[in-house]
Amino acid sequence: MKRLLTFVLIVLVFRLNAQVLIDSLQQRLPLAKSVEEKIDILNNLSHAYTQYSLSRSEELAREALALAQNNGYKKGTAASFNNLGISASIQGRHTEGMDYFIKAVKIREELNDTKGVAHVYNNMSRVLIYQEDYDRAIDYSKKSLALLKKIDDPKAVANTYASLGEIYMNKQDYDQALQMFTKARDTSIGAGLRDYKLWMEAKRITALNAQGKYNQALEIGLVIERSLPKYRDFFSSIELFQTIGVIYSNLGDLEHATSYLHKAQHMADSLNDANAGINARKKLSDTFRKFEEYDSAWYYNDQYSTLRGEVFNAEKSKQIAALEHLYQSEKKDQLLAMREQKIKALTFAITIGSILLVAITVLVIIVFRLYRDKKKSLVEMKRLNDEIYEKHEEILAQTEELTQAAAEVSRMNESLEMEVSARVAEIKLQNEKLIEYAYFNAHNVRGPLARILGLCTLMSGETSPAEIQTYNGHLLDCAHELDGVVREINRKLSD
Repeated sequence: MKRLLTFVLIVLVFRLNAQVLIDSLQQRLPLAKSVEEKIDILNNLSHAYTQYSLSRSEELAREALALAQNNGYKKGTAASFNNLGISASIQGRHTEGMDYFIKAVKIREELNDTKGVAHVYNNMSRVLIYQEDYDRAIDYSKKSLALLKKIDDPKAVANTYASLGEIYMNKQDYDQALQMFTKARDTSIGAGLRDYKLWMEAKRITALNAQGKYNQALEIGLVIERSLPKYRDFFSSIELFQTIGVIYSNLGDLEHATSYLHKAQHMADSLNDANAGINARKKLSDTFRKFEEYDSAWYYNDQYSTLRGEVFNAEKSKQIAALEHLYQSEKKDQLLAMREQKIKALTFAITIGSILLVAITVLVIIVFRLYRDKKKSLVEMKRLNDEIYEKHEEILAQTEELTQAAAEVSRMNESLEMEVSARVAEIKLQNEKLIEYAYFNAHNVRGPLARILGLCTLMSGETSPAEIQTYNGHLLDCAHELDGVVREINRKLSD
């Protein structure tokens, strides 16, 4: 309840301050000494009403525009277009707003109004931010900054740095964003713009929050909030409330998060700021979803989608209307150009008709010769094709013969492979027999032979007939054994 009362108090103070400025300008309006002064006051009123009532701001801007155009006051015309562009852009009519800004910048360029051109570039950059065309937004902000550095306008320079910071925030380049916001703050401090310094600090906390420095960002944000009743920048206040709400959400404090986001939503709705209203509802939906309160998240997401759809459809209609207008203008220009071209073509045709006739005759002759040459070429090509066909048939026949020869060679190779395999098997078998024979000879023949040699050695020194008789019997046995081994060898060799 306390926070709600604070919010109401802030809004009332904002509106009171805005009303004081508006009342002052209203009192000066009847006292204007010239049409130009009256137009300037109307434009200042229109700009003041952008913080209070956008519909009234547009009415005053259109009144100033009519007077300025009727009296040839280009400076006032440019200011009126600029105010109309601001009002349309805030309400989400981005194409219409950009069209007004382009008209304003053209006039200010003709007037060599460097400061005015730079301000319009900044406004165009903000529209491109709404449309999420960040690269073009950076281009316009840098153009504005380059112009402002040529003149002494630190407040506008700070604004431009802040716009660049917002673009980099949307591009999620938080380090670059913080650098731009810090430059904006330092520029404000250097120029002694204390009030502006607070708003640049408010920009910095968005980057600090994105970097995860929640406590530092919250501390700065609350200090700025306590100073809000002194100032009357409604739209920066909405942005501050949204940022503080997101910080509380990141810190896990749902109550404070939704409280600040609701403040931002209500203030945006009261000012008819469609862009801020869309952002506030999106952040509310994201916050409730984060805390798993899906009914509330769905409710605000539905509001976000509806409002965004309304703005998108309105913007789309404006774009279609602009395209139709452009098409009609281009169509009229094309018709006029076609008529002029037709007259020139008729004159040209009368002048060089005979030349065209000669050219056509020559062309017919050339075509006829080309046709005749082509016909000859076709006959020659047919003859060559016939020769190629005959050669092709010969090649096919030779190919067939080569195929048959290759088949015969393949068959012979297979037969040779079979013979080689048989011979290899036979040699292998013979080798096995030789190995077996060698083994048999080494073991079976050597034994009996060694015994015979041994008995002969013993008999050479023996004198007893009985012993000699015994040795003879053993010799006979060994001889029979050796004979059996030899027979076995013969049998194996014959096998």
